[in-house]
Amino acid sequence: MVFRNPYQAKEKRSVPSWQVVQGRIEEVTIFSDALFPDVISESMNVLKGVEYGKSSVSAVLAMLRMEFDEPGPLKTLDSLSQFMVSSIEE
Repeated sequence: MVFRNPYQAKEKRSVPSWQVVQGRIEEVTIFSDALFPDVISESMNVLKGVEYGKSSVSAVLAMLRMEFDEPGPLKTLDSLSQFMVSSIEE
């Protein structure tokens, strides 16, 4: 099952595309023009295998904050996390 953001064409920020199998994220692709591409690639990596749900996605992305120590990447990660969690329908 693939979940796509219905507003993808209108969005100018990150847009997630989820592939979910039996309730777990098998693949996630994030299309973004973010200034910190490492934040985007690391986010895609850590989400593989995670349960598809707001709380689990939020928790995994919160743990990823430990990998970054500069304000720019942290702000990018926080914005990305908030947006991705808000795109999940439960």
